[in-house]
Amino acid sequence: MKKLLVLVFVLGFLWVGCSMGPSSPPPPTTPTVPMKPAPKSPTPPPKPTPKTTTSAVPIKPHPSTIPKATPFVPARPLDVYHFYARASVEFLSSQLPPGATLGNQYKDSGDYDLHYNWAVKQSPQILKYELINKIKTMVNIKAMRGKAELAYWYAYVCSKMASYGIDFGSPAANSTDYRVHERWALSPNITPAVLQDQLIMRINKIFASYGY
Repeated sequence: MKKLLVLVFVLGFLWVGCSMGPSSPPPPTTPTVPMKPAPKSPTPPPKPTPKTTTSAVPIKPHPSTIPKATPFVPARPLDVYHFYARASVEFLSSQLPPGATLGNQYKDSGDYDLHYNWAVKQSPQILKYELINKIKTMVNIKAMRGKAELAYWYAYVCSKMASYGIDFGSPAANSTDYRVHERWALSPNITPAVLQDQLIMRINKIFASYGY
């Protein structure tokens, strides 16, 4: 009985070993080679953005910021009519002391156009005569107020007339320096009559420069 059990045990053992078969070795493992990353293509530098050139558009200033041009005033008036009007205002009416008069409201007026519009209707001889008479009246007015005031006015008129570019006979008479004429007019031996004659001489030469 024991032998039978041993035999059964051996047969069973063999049967199990055959059914399982010999153990096969595990398949060889292929070593994994680390994958190299694909080389990166060099990034091209960014293209410069082309500058858009726009033609400069000039900015026009606002009309209110544009300075007004100063009217051109020639040193020597254009003709005897303009000279008469300028002399009547610049040398005479504008220099009148308060309360003084050259004869009437028209002669005393500081309106350039009034004098000019009257002058263009007159002959040059009448204009010269009228201007000389007003010069004589102004000399008397200034002389009554003192030698200094007369000298001041005389120097003012002579320095302005000297800018006309007319030869009045000497470098001193042709000077545009106000002080030259004032110093001479203040000389002790210079009387109002002498200053009056000098002004009349200038009036005559100015009219002669226009052909009258």
